[in-house]
Amino acid sequence: KSLQMKEGCYLPAFKFSNMKENGESTLNNQMHTAFSQPKHRDSAACVARYGGANGGANSKDAPNLDVGIDRLCRHFDRLCHNFYNNPHVFMVVLDKVTHIVQRHSDEEMDVDEEDVAENVRVAELLEELKRDISFMYLHIPDDFDFCINGESVWFKCWTERLVEFSTFAVRVGKTRSWKETITDGDPNAYELNVLVGFDRIRVSSKFSRNEASLYIYSRQSGRLIKYEPDCRHELNLQTGGTDFCSGLTVILDDIRGRLPLNPSKQDIAFGEESFGKVHKENLFKWVGAVAHFYYYYHLAKFRTKKDLTNSIKKLGKSKCPQPLKSCDDAILSTFENVVFKNYHGTIRANL
Repeated sequence: KSLQMKEGCYLPAFKFSNMKENGESTLNNQMHTAFSQPKHRDSAACVARYGGANGGANSKDAPNLDVGIDRLCRHFDRLCHNFYNNPHVFMVVLDKVTHIVQRHSDEEMDVDEEDVAENVRVAELLEELKRDISFMYLHIPDDFDFCINGESVWFKCWTERLVEFSTFAVRVGKTRSWKETITDGDPNAYELNVLVGFDRIRVSSKFSRNEASLYIYSRQSGRLIKYEPDCRHELNLQTGGTDFCSGLTVILDDIRGRLPLNPSKQDIAFGEESFGKVHKENLFKWVGAVAHFYYYYHLAKFRTKKDLTNSIKKLGKSKCPQPLKSCDDAILSTFENVVFKNYHGTIRANL
């Protein structure tokens, strides 16, 4: 709470050095010097509170600045040791991760039992984070080393999961309707990448839904900003029955960073634009047109939709060739001479 101001929360930044050969004082002494200054009193309080966590998540230990600094120094040493050949490194430390322990009786848990429960919860949280974070970022280079709890995380989930992974390039107008002709030099239009595939992992899981899903990635925020588990209505696709299922996955990559974002960068804010309604309609009309063409192009190879789904399921447990490439480096399928036209008030391609 010491970092919560009326203007909002802030994250303080400090510069320390462990280059002992240059006559620098030790890292421990540098931190003591910095945190003893009145202007850094709030930060020192946070470090001291971090130093009172030796007894686990339920610790009642009093804040201790010396212990907090020692813990930070150990993190710094480990960071330098494990990533000594990387010029740019960062670490995020989660402290005092707590949750409500569900008891099956009226008996109270002792301190040791509560600590064990907290350790299990932390382990589950880290596993969940490791599993989900690879979905959050689309353009992480291979030379970016990312570890959670000492284990490497690779940002290649889509090239690993998607069957018949394909890419389409479309132009979306921000001020003029999709029904009008948009010239290449129009400053109010932009290029958009639409990636499409069938998720072999999702379609093989009895706990997952198979309806068409939409993932929207923004270059402004650098990450996933919107996820729709069933995007068929939003993309103007048939929503009844099993149409547009089979693990169909649509990925919208805003390569030019032209999507308007809300202040938290968690969603698209078309309302912030003068022609936001036009922009929104254009965007989802085009993405829906791509998804419609892609789905029926592959469905035509099979007698029924169930046959399509079963063919994808067969690949669910197959091992991918290693090493996998990222979306940026992979050579994805493309389509040529596809003509999209206005068909009864929407955009469709001739199949």
